[in-house]
Amino acid sequence: SLLQQGTPLQREESRAWVEEKGRTLFMRFKEEPHEYRYFPDPDLLPIEIADHWIQDLRSQLPELPQIKRQRYLRE
Repeated sequence: SLLQQGTPLQREESRAWVEEKGRTLFMRFKEEPHEYRYFPDPDLLPIEIADHWIQDLRSQLPELPQIKRQRYLRE
């Protein structure tokens, strides 16, 4: 990949994962950050999530395809 070769990306882009090919596919270029108009919502309170809750949720996630593929090749 370009990043593994040390080549910097010229523009940010959105990509989709194609499971059958085991790679990503270009979808579109992203807009400039200022066009997204990000700003905090004054009606939403900050959320604090405990580390133990995050770990509990991670333990319930299915195995990622690349990790599963590596495990199958090892076994």
